[in-house]
Amino acid sequence: LCTDAGIADAIIALHRALEETTEDEEQTDTHMRLIDTMGALIEHHGTTRCPTMTASNDVVRRVIAMMHDRYADRLRLEDLSAPIGVSPFQLIALFKRTVGMTPYTYLTQIRLREARQSLLSGHALAHVAAASGFYDQSAFTRHFKRSYGITPLQFAAAVRARV
Repeated sequence: LCTDAGIADAIIALHRALEETTEDEEQTDTHMRLIDTMGALIEHHGTTRCPTMTASNDVVRRVIAMMHDRYADRLRLEDLSAPIGVSPFQLIALFKRTVGMTPYTYLTQIRLREARQSLLSGHALAHVAAASGFYDQSAFTRHFKRSYGITPLQFAAAVRARV
């Protein structure tokens, strides 16, 4: 019995994602969701802290810099945590404590910001999706709509109409 509604919802969403996983992007998304969910469980219900979790804001700044430099790459948590010498779970906890969101969510926001800039410049959706680091156009559309409330196509049309 899980009395934490947020974690229960995350576990249910993870379970659904694991049942439906087929594409590489979805597997990466599901892998990140698994690590995020387990990180939340540990953060909320764990009883001990590792010494490396007391890392300074400089560590988070280094990870953010890596994200900005490599946002279009297929970054995994291990790619971000290994250079700074912490586990993916420790990185999630440190990142959430410092930034207020998971590394994956932050990276997605960087990608979406870059994608918006490309759309404002008039680039095609498929090009924008690939250049921004999304696996495919449908993943890009899903994240864009979740964040901005409209599809990239609607955004691009609004930009064209404004000009």
